[in-house]
Amino acid sequence: MASLRFVAFIVCHTIALNLMVEAYSGGAPEESCAAMRPGHHVVKGNWSSPLQEPLGGTPYFSIHVLSGTITAESQVEVMIKADQHYFQGFSLQVRMAGQTNISDQVQYGTFTADDETKTICNSGGLTHKVHKQWTNKTVYWTAPKNPIDNLEFRATVVKEYNEFFMDVRSSVVNVVGSGVAIVPSLYCWLS
Repeated sequence: MASLRFVAFIVCHTIALNLMVEAYSGGAPEESCAAMRPGHHVVKGNWSSPLQEPLGGTPYFSIHVLSGTITAESQVEVMIKADQHYFQGFSLQVRMAGQTNISDQVQYGTFTADDETKTICNSGGLTHKVHKQWTNKTVYWTAPKNPIDNLEFRATVVKEYNEFFMDVRSSVVNVVGSGVAIVPSLYCWLS
């Protein structure tokens, strides 16, 4: 009877450990919205081990905005590109350029998910939902309805569980008005 309990214990813990290890292969959780930091531990699957530190130096990933002028509420094509190797996961948001205080971060615009991605952060962020190796991934972002300057796309990009870069940034982008001007009618001026 004791050996049966031991086998049941091992089976249950193996299943639980596999669920924990694969917890983020389906993308970043909502809890990662502010810091954009993966919950990857030094010892994979050991939740009591410290968090893995991101790689330093120049990231070997880049973010490219594939649209020219960005107008309010327009859809923008954005590419995350592996300048070397490949990547297996990402978390992407649009934030005010230059801000470093995590608690003051606001996401701008909304992302549209496809078969390989899912939105997080009330659609203000996008992450992978499939486990695969990409050399590039094109995604779609809808600009906010009001013009705003000084925005940048920011990402955490994961090559392997213990190899990831945080704070990968695009060049600064500006959202301009739609070009529709409101002109008072002549009737109002004459009456």
